[in-house]
Amino acid sequence: MAEVNDAPEQRRRLVAQMDEKERIYRERYPIDEDFISALRAMPTASGVALGLERLVMLATGASHIEQVIWTPVAELIEP
Repeated sequence: MAEVNDAPEQRRRLVAQMDEKERIYRERYPIDEDFISALRAMPTASGVALGLERLVMLATGASHIEQVIWTPVAELIEP
């Protein structure tokens, strides 16, 4: 698996995400043109990273990532 560093493909994906965000939330944000420009100079990358939450899960013995996320996600918060 590799990171998507093809600028036109990444732009297409970001536009599709914004279309969906606008459909659901009636909000739209501009595409980060600096990010798209940086992709043109980005070397091939594998996109493999452990992630802090996974490391904390290992260290604490947590069975679910929700137990170690430091910023709660709205869908995960029980009323």
